[in-house]
Amino acid sequence: MSALLTIIFVLLSEYIINFTNWFSFLPDIISNGLIPFTILSIGLVLYYEYLRKNKNANLNEVVQTIFIFLLMSLFVLTIIGIYFRGKECH
Repeated sequence: MSALLTIIFVLLSEYIINFTNWFSFLPDIISNGLIPFTILSIGLVLYYEYLRKNKNANLNEVVQTIFIFLLMSLFVLTIIGIYFRGKECH
C-alpha cells in the first residue's frame, strides 16, 4: 500500500499539485517544505488512528507498521530517483 501511495503522490506532485504556484505569496521553504510535510504528517496520524481504533493494534504493532510504511516509501523514492532522473541529471 505504501509503495502505491508513494507512486501516486509522486505522479500527483509532478503533474497536478504545484504548491509553488498555488502559494506563490509564501516563501519556498513553506510552500515546498512545510505544506507537503504537514499534509503527509496528517496522513500518517490518520493512519495511526485507523490502526489503533479499527484494527485494534497495540502500540508495538502500530510503530512497526508505520516504520515499514515509511521504509517502503523511501525505497520507492530511491528507485524512482535512480531510474527515472532524466537526461539532464548527472
